[in-house]
Amino acid sequence: MKLLVPVLLGGFSLAASKHSPKRYQRKDIRDDEARLGLQKLGFSLLEESDGNGLVSPLSLAGVLHLLAAGGVGNTRSEILEKALGLDYEEFIKSSNGKFQYNWVVEPHNCVMETLIENSKSGDYEFESYTGLFTNLEHDDVINPCKDWNDDSPSHQCVIKKDFIKEYLGENKKIDFQGSYDVLETVNEAVNKATRGNFPEFLDSLPPNTLMVALSALYIESNWYNNKIPAQFSTKMFDVVSNGEIRRNRNNYCFHGSSSRCEAPQEWLKSEELPFDVYNDGSVLVIDLNLKSGSEQDEIIFTIVMPDDMRSFDYRSISPTLKKAQSVWQSQSLEEKWAVLNIPTFEIKMKEDMIGQLRRMGVHAAFSPQNADFSHLFTDHTDSPFVKVLQHAATFSVSKDGIKASAATAAVFATRSLSTQDGKMIYVNKPFYFMLSSRSTGKERAPLFVGKISTLV
Repeated sequence: MKLLVPVLLGGFSLAASKHSPKRYQRKDIRDDEARLGLQKLGFSLLEESDGNGLVSPLSLAGVLHLLAAGGVGNTRSEILEKALGLDYEEFIKSSNGKFQYNWVVEPHNCVMETLIENSKSGDYEFESYTGLFTNLEHDDVINPCKDWNDDSPSHQCVIKKDFIKEYLGENKKIDFQGSYDVLETVNEAVNKATRGNFPEFLDSLPPNTLMVALSALYIESNWYNNKIPAQFSTKMFDVVSNGEIRRNRNNYCFHGSSSRCEAPQEWLKSEELPFDVYNDGSVLVIDLNLKSGSEQDEIIFTIVMPDDMRSFDYRSISPTLKKAQSVWQSQSLEEKWAVLNIPTFEIKMKEDMIGQLRRMGVHAAFSPQNADFSHLFTDHTDSPFVKVLQHAATFSVSKDGIKASAATAAVFATRSLSTQDGKMIYVNKPFYFMLSSRSTGKERAPLFVGKISTLV
């Protein structure tokens, strides 16, 4: 069997960090659709969890794009439409009826390259890793980005092997029969990229493993309020004293999934400052900026706190964010003053995502009988399919800012100041959160989304 490695024009890989960001100005790129699709993916996956939940749509998308690029028929269309929220038909060029994969992947690449490039300012830290580990020969490389359709002969798409390293990052040929050594190699790559957060990311590998595709990232940034007047301190939060918590116990109670009052690790309280806060009576939305290295490309921590989490429809989050953004743009600075009280928290998760994606309608890629990755493997008589789709993520909020990391692997196998006029706001009920990258005039691209139901 010979491996055909799809090259995704500037990156399934995040290894292109040494290059300057490319210009994405083509009118046929459905950028906002791709970003909204990732929001839908993240919040849909959260609904599978009764308690706290966390997922990195950006890390997942890195691997899902590879699966879609190598897939044919339902294998590809289910990933694009059911998981990534994209209309498959919109990416077929009307003039020749051929699928244009670069229209799909370029918005994702744009987000990644923006994060990589802006991190060079030193305002925040961002690391990423993408790699393919395979026991197959990969002398031939195919490019699904230009003129593919499901009937085109693959030899028309062969390009030079030199492109592998540039576009796909680290590309290692290893012997999966030496299972322990393989696990050590894969886990070491993930652990390094995520600052030691996942030392044993993969617990084991099936003996019939053909390939492992990895996508990992780490981000760390401090709070930043670009609305703070010059006479104020740039520090946004202090830790609330025990005395104040005792005096205002009800406000500093987090009423989660249980009836008792829960205590987070710490409560954070801001000075009275201008913040973007939206409340329509049924849901409270707060945007908190972090250092992003650019005024045009923001990194935002968003809290979405429904009045009643049990009856709240997560599908309303994206349109609610649009409404909030419209309100904030029309508000004067005087209307934004508030004192924020938010809990610190740390959340970790690791699980196989196949079951959740199946419930979203993605089936073919995970079925030995139905998976068709013939654009990835020249000889697919052994029916390669995705046996494991491992995903892990961590997210923490502190008085300084946020730290977050994520990794995804697809395993292919064969068969304290007082307030004056400002609002006093307490985040003391279950809430959703999102860490996103937003460029001027574009939708938010979610790096991480989560749900906090309890803090104990």
